[in-house]
Amino acid sequence: GILLYQLLGGDLRRPMASGWEREIGDDLLAHDIARATDGDPEQRFASVTELIEQLRQLEARRARQERETAEAARMKAAQDAIARLRARRPWIVATMCVLAVGLLSVGWLYWQADQARRDAERQANRAEAINRFLNWEVLANTGATTTGGEVNPTMHGMLQRASQSVAASFADDPESEGWIRLAIGEGFVALGDYEAADREHAQAIALLDRTLGEDADKTLDAIYTMAANLLEQGRVDEAIRRLDMADERLHRLPKRQLAAQRSLPLRSHSYRGFAYIVQLRCEESLEQLRMAEAI
Repeated sequence: GILLYQLLGGDLRRPMASGWEREIGDDLLAHDIARATDGDPEQRFASVTELIEQLRQLEARRARQERETAEAARMKAAQDAIARLRARRPWIVATMCVLAVGLLSVGWLYWQADQARRDAERQANRAEAINRFLNWEVLANTGATTTGGEVNPTMHGMLQRASQSVAASFADDPESEGWIRLAIGEGFVALGDYEAADREHAQAIALLDRTLGEDADKTLDAIYTMAANLLEQGRVDEAIRRLDMADERLHRLPKRQLAAQRSLPLRSHSYRGFAYIVQLRCEESLEQLRMAEAI
């Protein structure tokens, strides 16, 4: 070990003094010299052969040391990055939350705008279809515009023709068919044809049930309309059954939605109050009419 030190230092007479490691300039060679000259036999190389083998593998040991050093540097860099991330984590989390909320808000607003646009387009197309139906399927087909046709077609005849053609005209839009049938039924009521009116109202309610749902405002409106017409005919028991059906559905609505309703509860209490008068249930009638007045 001392000889190796002297050979590396270029002076075979140089003694090994404290701090000799600085003169070597190679950590691996300094480690080999230290092991070869260690005062503890357990720490020294067992033989010169073992030292020679270490020196022969010096390049391989250097390559391995460089890899280990590079790996240690990468590990330290990763640990430093993790430490910095942890230090910034609250801000990062808060920023990500704000961004997420912002993206959700933008998405929701876009969805609402898109839905509003689609609804507007749907309503415009529906209005155009209804207008076309009234102009060309009803008025133009009354017979008044054809040779030999009825010069002064009756309102009843026009309503009948509308009833016959509305299903085909709105095969792809049963909601509009429901509303038109409700209007046709009202026309028959005005003409005193209650049988035809009941038929149209029943079909209208079935269509709106299927397209909008049992609890939809328009569906409930149609049921209350039919109940009112039944009352007008004096069919009180049937009217009350319709009112019971509508009221049961009305009270299934969420509390906030129910609290915002005014017209449907008003119609319910008013019609029920009139029905109870006919049945001579005066106290109950007065209670219903008071509730209607409060609305």
